[in-house]
Amino acid sequence: MSADEPEIAPGTSEASISEEIEVTAVKKAKIEQICAPEENTQRKKICIRNLPSHWDTKQVKKWLSGIEIDDYLKLTKIPRSSIAKVILSDSEKLNAYIERLNSEAIKNSKIEAFEADSSSRGKKSKAKNVSANVEAKKMDIVEVVTPLFESHTYAEQLRSKEEEIKTKCVRKLCNNLKRIYEKKLALIKRDTEIRPENAALVVPEWLKTFKTSLSIEILPIKPSPKTTEYRNKCEFTIGFNERGEKVVGFRLSKFAKGSVLVAETNKCPNVPVEINRVRETFQAFIRKSQLQIYDLPSHVGTWRQILLRKSEVTGEILACVTVSLKDADQNVWEEEQGKMVEHVKSEVSSLSIIEYEGLSCPEPDANVKTIMGKEFITDSILGVEFNISASSFFQVNTTGAEVLYNTIIDSANLSKDHTLLDICCGTGSIGLCCAKATNCKVYGIDIVESAIKDANANALRNEIGNAEFVCGKAEVLIEDLLRRVGRKNVVAVVDPPRSGLHSKVPRAIRENLHIKKVVYVSCNPTGSLIADVEMLCCPESKRYRGAPFEPKKVVPVDMFPHTSHIEVVMVLERQ
Repeated sequence: MSADEPEIAPGTSEASISEEIEVTAVKKAKIEQICAPEENTQRKKICIRNLPSHWDTKQVKKWLSGIEIDDYLKLTKIPRSSIAKVILSDSEKLNAYIERLNSEAIKNSKIEAFEADSSSRGKKSKAKNVSANVEAKKMDIVEVVTPLFESHTYAEQLRSKEEEIKTKCVRKLCNNLKRIYEKKLALIKRDTEIRPENAALVVPEWLKTFKTSLSIEILPIKPSPKTTEYRNKCEFTIGFNERGEKVVGFRLSKFAKGSVLVAETNKCPNVPVEINRVRETFQAFIRKSQLQIYDLPSHVGTWRQILLRKSEVTGEILACVTVSLKDADQNVWEEEQGKMVEHVKSEVSSLSIIEYEGLSCPEPDANVKTIMGKEFITDSILGVEFNISASSFFQVNTTGAEVLYNTIIDSANLSKDHTLLDICCGTGSIGLCCAKATNCKVYGIDIVESAIKDANANALRNEIGNAEFVCGKAEVLIEDLLRRVGRKNVVAVVDPPRSGLHSKVPRAIRENLHIKKVVYVSCNPTGSLIADVEMLCCPESKRYRGAPFEPKKVVPVDMFPHTSHIEVVMVLERQ
């Protein structure tokens, strides 16, 4: 999967909404000015969002007149923005106008309106978007986090995901590649001096007939062994529910839509009972704490989020609390930290703190300070043990990961005579499982130094001597490694993040002709997988040197029951 999990904006942590609150300084200043209350006046003001950005004030005025909103003193529209401001002449019409605006849509874009916070004094409104919060209150956290749980049986979910891989992944990939080949052939026909490498170019046989019969084998989807309580990691936001109570849980909607409501997760089918119990323990502590909850719009407060990880093997639970201390009294913080340790020490094996003042999520190598217990918990996949810290990458569905890794091992068809290049290896989980199961020689590559350190430590811990992990760029290290270790029976497994591979990596794989097979593991099979595989399979050119690969087999693996997300293992080969 390559990333801990697919990003799901609703129902996830503060980290998942970080990009939505970062704007340029200039645009932020304009928006704050529009949404701020008028100085020295009690006039009510409405902020309107999601208007066509190309509209000017005159067009907005005409549209407002068409929906019978014309009793106002002033209308302002930010150029090339979707935001406008209306200052009312009659404050009693505020709620009626907001309700009317929130019932409107322009070209399928739902209008959002809210009253500017009269206490903000020029600052952005503290999530007073009436429409978004009203809508969030109507939402069920189970539907937000696991939208397929109540509407589809698990068998129906698997059939739907299987069909999606066939139509939106495999057929789309084939269609794109066929167009690429046909375009290349058309250019060759117009070229009076055909280059030798282009003279024999034809559309591959496997592409010619894909519309009637797919030559790529699509195996039946592999279900998750556990369909409930399967998550070993949950990132909880610390916020308020619709009743104004302090809550540790998941967001009900996106911050960008104006909602900051958080809901408890007791009924979420994918969250283990043990994690929910610890979440409630932290929630009880937060409700008594004299420090405030962090407010996203104003960036004021202390408590931000809580990460909980659970070992499938030992049952240990690790907790990591993210805080902002720029406004906190140091003596009060130290006192609260001590109280927190006493409150949760009987339920967690490890407790750490991340001090973070930024808008986006902390980096993977963020300074994690352990204040109680050990720095990690221990879990295992296919008999290989891993130490998991707060920032370690580890598949969020442990039993599902065993199905995934067995699929990778079977697809690679490895033996002790093979060399496996584990590209984007992270902490080495795939490479170490392959090394243990097949006795092949494994070389892992990743650009994150701390991940490589963990990978080598995991190899040592498990006494796996046929695996080695090096830090650096894959496009630089692949050739050096093959020159050093030999070039026979080389297989590459790539497990990139959701965004996919850097464009130089597929090119480096193609140029090393001794790599005859690639096993591509993707958590984004309808997106980045297609783009990366196109680079591996497109016609040879100055940019893409080396014989192209051919997709041979696709195996869907369900790692996230009751959601729309799916993992895929694709096997590519070349002669």
